[in-house]
Amino acid sequence: MSKNQKTRWRQLLSPRLMKKTAIVLPLLVLFVYARDAMGYGAYGILNYVFAIMAYYIVDYFLKNRDERQEHVEWLTRKIRQVNSSFIQHLSLFCIFLYFGGTYTIAKEANVAFVQQIVEVVGIFVLMLYPIFKLITTNNIHSSAIMSLLSCIKQIVRGLAIWSVFMWTMGNYGTEVVAWYYAKPEEVLAAVVAISIIWVMMRMTTDSSNAYVNTREHPSRVDYANGIAGMSRAPTVRDRKYIAAHEAGHALLYAALEELPQHVELVIKESSSQDGVMGYVTGINSKHLLDEKGYSEWLMLTYLAGRFGEYYSFAENTLGSMDDHHKWLKLAQRYLSNHFVGIYYSVPSNELEMLVNDQKLEILQKTQIEVLSKLFEMNDEIYKKIIQSALTQKRVERDELMFLLSQVKLPDDFPRPQKN
Repeated sequence: MSKNQKTRWRQLLSPRLMKKTAIVLPLLVLFVYARDAMGYGAYGILNYVFAIMAYYIVDYFLKNRDERQEHVEWLTRKIRQVNSSFIQHLSLFCIFLYFGGTYTIAKEANVAFVQQIVEVVGIFVLMLYPIFKLITTNNIHSSAIMSLLSCIKQIVRGLAIWSVFMWTMGNYGTEVVAWYYAKPEEVLAAVVAISIIWVMMRMTTDSSNAYVNTREHPSRVDYANGIAGMSRAPTVRDRKYIAAHEAGHALLYAALEELPQHVELVIKESSSQDGVMGYVTGINSKHLLDEKGYSEWLMLTYLAGRFGEYYSFAENTLGSMDDHHKWLKLAQRYLSNHFVGIYYSVPSNELEMLVNDQKLEILQKTQIEVLSKLFEMNDEIYKKIIQSALTQKRVERDELMFLLSQVKLPDDFPRPQKN
């Protein structure tokens, strides 16, 4: 008998497994008798469902206190991961079912004509465009299932908007047209007012500022900035560097116990007023005092964008200034705690400043070596993240989770604590 076979037999005959089986089997027998007594004997599949449920319930109660707590935390994380996206798209689907099933064709001829065109052409485009985009961009590089789910989400969102538009036109289109003919100046004023409000909203809710990086205390970092530049559309070359930069940040998120709910990787169509052309959102610490491991991970995350550029192209752009500034501030606080020898928080002479510079250089060199090992171990996954960013412009949490779940971390890689 081989060593692997012996291991399997030991696992099968473990005392804990035997104890669970000894409890579940009598419960299953009692369930079968109860099922037959209630007249559900024809539904044999109930036996399998009950057996699985009983096994996991017994397994839960046979765990010790720490194991049960860990099991509950794991289950809670899984529910949270599915909960947000599932409820959002289920709500959108319900909106489509309600409005799509209750709209009517407007009585006014011009409105009805527009509505009928949208009814036929609109739903045709909404159903086929995501599929066409999926095929033409070859967006099945990471997972066919994840790509299909992304496609379905786009279709559900589109149908929800389509159904609301059709319902609104059918119920209020005639009144709006009559209002326009009766008082065109009021309609014009309303359009101007709505346009001004829309512009103000766009100016105050730019996506690049959705997670403003205000390090008001050392426990908070809201988003890893991308490459900065003038406010204009990036070139093809720019996009490749941006994707490599942001994918570098994102690769470090594999060390997190759980991704934040609204995390995403975005390559923007044009730079914002502050020059941001790409970003990865959503990393927060809830503590006022962060542990050593979190700080080490965060410094690596800051360096990972610039390192990703060099790893991909053996060259760097000048878009990592903000990342380096954050790294330097955190590195100075980290070294001031004397984790790696003496560091002078307030140097009083040139010798102490020289010692500090050497400490910073050594720390950065050491962390670059860690990043080099991480990127080499996960070269294929890193390239898939880049490809997703380039083809989709926005890589959402579900796909990031799938990709990052395949990342292998080097030994002794710093990982933020769960609590």
